[in-house]
Amino acid sequence: MSAPIRFLNALGQAFATMGLYSPGHPSRTRVADTAYRHLLELQETDTRPHFSFLEDSVVYGQRALHEMRSWPWGDRLAGAGVERVEFAADATREDFGGFLNDMMGLLGLPGADPALARAENRGSVRYGAIGIRGTDEPEPEGDDPNAPCDLTREYDVARWLYNAAREDHAVPMTEAGALVRSLALAMHSDGAMLVPLLRLKSYDQYTAMHSLNVSVLVMAFSEHLDLHRADVHAFGVAGLLHDIGLTRIPADLLDRFALSREEQSRLEQHPIEGAKLLLKGGPDADIAAAAAYEHHMRADGGGYPAMSFPRERHYASRVVQVCTVYDALRNPRPFRPAWPAAEALSHIERGAGTEFDGDVARAFVVMMREVRAESRLLVLDAEPAPAL
Repeated sequence: MSAPIRFLNALGQAFATMGLYSPGHPSRTRVADTAYRHLLELQETDTRPHFSFLEDSVVYGQRALHEMRSWPWGDRLAGAGVERVEFAADATREDFGGFLNDMMGLLGLPGADPALARAENRGSVRYGAIGIRGTDEPEPEGDDPNAPCDLTREYDVARWLYNAAREDHAVPMTEAGALVRSLALAMHSDGAMLVPLLRLKSYDQYTAMHSLNVSVLVMAFSEHLDLHRADVHAFGVAGLLHDIGLTRIPADLLDRFALSREEQSRLEQHPIEGAKLLLKGGPDADIAAAAAYEHHMRADGGGYPAMSFPRERHYASRVVQVCTVYDALRNPRPFRPAWPAAEALSHIERGAGTEFDGDVARAFVVMMREVRAESRLLVLDAEPAPAL
């Protein structure tokens, strides 16, 4: 049994036992000591462990714990608004006891001690909704300095996903689904839908940042289109992974404006490579595979890969296409500056019915103008990171 799983099992035992006894009872102290000891053991290899609880999944750092799927305490914590828990290296036994006490109160368990201060306010144990900021962290420099979410960890997971696909020649679909659920929670962290997008700070961040932005745009657009919740999630995964085929393309081709005919042909293989990768993920990846294959195909039959006969593209592909073009235009590349939002939306309007599905393009433009008018678009900074 791994250290993260031992800790979670001890944490669950602490919740169950402490709810049976009053404060100060030796049994409460014993199970809390045991859970804290397992936390210290975990911190021998991970000084700042963090867990996310997403519906029936438990994610440790960037890795889904398959053995803890449907862990009952994860579902209860998420339902109480505790979707992420993070322990600093200097978390003391007192801090941990305060955290346990807070959880008992939030979970509705008897025996919470109101005399104990909230552990989250000490900074060494933080918890809350996905993307919550600790009180000791600076605010982002985005359009809204009071933005309630932060996609830094989600950005790190996206980088990891693309690196894993490059190294293992397979896409971690469970982790991709967990990441999309995390993004959905960040979008709704204050109840009303927000559209948080990362701003490019260095060109080597582009692939991971673009994949996150497209996933967020796709889910926001899918909700605008009143799609079923399951479709919103599936389309969000498709948006996240639409460019996964780039992991099979030489990196030096991605940011060059002038390519030879052979280099351009190689670059245009990435939709095929992406679909191949995703089809290895089983039936749950079918929609993502379709979007990966079709997101560069045009409504008028152009684009690539070339269609062997006229046919309708998957609806997810049409949704992903307009979102990926908008985000690509809105961010600078080495060969051109970023387009202003108004120009990007005008480009999509002009391409309705030729480059893009007409109805999809017009609906996207309506949504984005509403989002911007209602100040529901948040621009957040991603921290510089090694190149993908």
